[in-house]
Amino acid sequence: MGGSGRSWLADDYPGSVATRHEQMDRDAATPTAVRRASGAFAADGSLVAMTYVEVDGADAETDFTVVHPMHRGRGIGTALKAWSVLALQREGVRRFRTGGSADNVAIRRANAALGYEQDEEWVALTAPDSIDAGT
Repeated sequence: MGGSGRSWLADDYPGSVATRHEQMDRDAATPTAVRRASGAFAADGSLVAMTYVEVDGADAETDFTVVHPMHRGRGIGTALKAWSVLALQREGVRRFRTGGSADNVAIRRANAALGYEQDEEWVALTAPDSIDAGT
């Protein structure tokens, strides 16, 4: 699973422009007191999954959770997201928000399994390739 990680983070992320993520540079990938990161690793030490969460006092919002394609369908993303929620609860976080594209069935199932409730829906609109001046 070597390489930059580009193919399974930025290029292999279901959804539209509203849910896609650019490849992180060193600054964006570096956890801080506000930007928390958690990862799941294989026995050989390679990264299998990661989740990033923005924390603001007692509120937290998941930026993204992603699992390497070779390891999907095993509940790793759900387990990692659950671990992140529990760790933040121990630090006093009480309100958790997350998202997920309707195209990303796996994360929507993970969110439901963890008790998240949908309270809003976003719609991504795209302009047509051409505009018919006659209408």
